[in-house]
Amino acid sequence: MPRWTLAFLVGMAGTSAATRWEPDERGAEQVSPGTMQVGYGDLVADRAVGVAGSLLAGALFAAASRTARAKRTAGRGEAS
Repeated sequence: MPRWTLAFLVGMAGTSAATRWEPDERGAEQVSPGTMQVGYGDLVADRAVGVAGSLLAGALFAAASRTARAKRTAGRGEAS
């Protein structure tokens, strides 16, 4: 699997989780008003940080899997 595909899949999974969080956050605000800062600015910030973090995690995961694969290949004496 190409590294960009792995980074993309991990990034999209994190983006989905960040998007799914928003209705839960809104529900918590409805149950206990005034305890959370919920608004448009918070929504945009949460999603931006969620997307950026998940894409970074995907890139790091892809880099780590490439390093692990290179070590396994080097251990067998094969060219990368």
